[in-house]
Amino acid sequence: MQVQCQKDILFSRPIARNLVIGKSGLLGAVRTLLLSAHENKIKSGKRADDEQKQEEEAGGADDPDLRFRFSPGGSFLAELYLQHLEKFLRFLLAVAVGLQEKRFILAHERMETASSVPHRRKLIAYVSPMALFLGLLALGSGLKQIGGAFWLSSPEYWIYPAQTIICAGLIWRFRREYDFGKLQQPIFVLAVGLSVFLLWISPQVIFGFAPRTEGFNPNVFANQSPLYWLTIGLRFLRLAIVVPLVEEIFWRGFLLRYLIDDKFYAVSFGKFSAFSFWSVSAAFALAHSMPDWAAAFITGMTYNAVAYRTKSLRSCVMVHAVTNLFLGLWIMRTQQWGFW
Repeated sequence: MQVQCQKDILFSRPIARNLVIGKSGLLGAVRTLLLSAHENKIKSGKRADDEQKQEEEAGGADDPDLRFRFSPGGSFLAELYLQHLEKFLRFLLAVAVGLQEKRFILAHERMETASSVPHRRKLIAYVSPMALFLGLLALGSGLKQIGGAFWLSSPEYWIYPAQTIICAGLIWRFRREYDFGKLQQPIFVLAVGLSVFLLWISPQVIFGFAPRTEGFNPNVFANQSPLYWLTIGLRFLRLAIVVPLVEEIFWRGFLLRYLIDDKFYAVSFGKFSAFSFWSVSAAFALAHSMPDWAAAFITGMTYNAVAYRTKSLRSCVMVHAVTNLFLGLWIMRTQQWGFW
């Protein structure tokens, strides 16, 4: 921005014209000096001519040096010389100004390129884990349509662990790009996390909805003890750590601010905008399965409120993790695998 402002000041047309050919510009100063020198030369020539006449009147010798000390055409030649010199100086100054302008333009382009690199890196850091997470889910849905072997008809048993490992690796790779801040209001965060957990299980627990038993069932590996516990461990790692990180980095860390300004990292975390609040709440709901839309919409609004109150991305991740951890424990106890 500073280079651009300097370039605009130095090379706007009126200023450049005054610098080069204006009366107070460089050419004007040179012209004044040359005209002054030319006038002095004329005055010297007139004095020499007067002296020559006086000598001739006194009967002095016909000295050729005196006769040609000042030529009648000297004034014309001096003016012609001045005009050519002025044109040459105009050319040199135009070249100098052009080169200087080019330097400023190149410097400005380099600054723009340099400033776009952090923006691109931030964008990739906040969006790529979520994009990969959703891409693997879409891959699983496509493989289910193909069917056949167990790993094709039930791809979640290897896609979920893949999501866990790859997304965790991405977040670790870009860890310095995230501004998590400090954990704020931990008691409030714990209370909200438990409240959202109760919201999700209330249809079955309070209103008597049918249990949701279809879903990721680790009991398929019950006869293979090491694989069973590995599956459980990865499932909780995904549910209580990776998913809260991936989703909160994207929904609250990126989108909630991006809908205010495309340079989202310059927007203070927790800045309120009605448009971003409702948009993120709705998008968060639509990213879940249809039976969960109502609960997810309320959850999205609640997590947004946590962001506004705590102004801490770490607090948003923590409230999400609390909800998911208690939900996972409840799923294992009730075997309602449809809540995974």
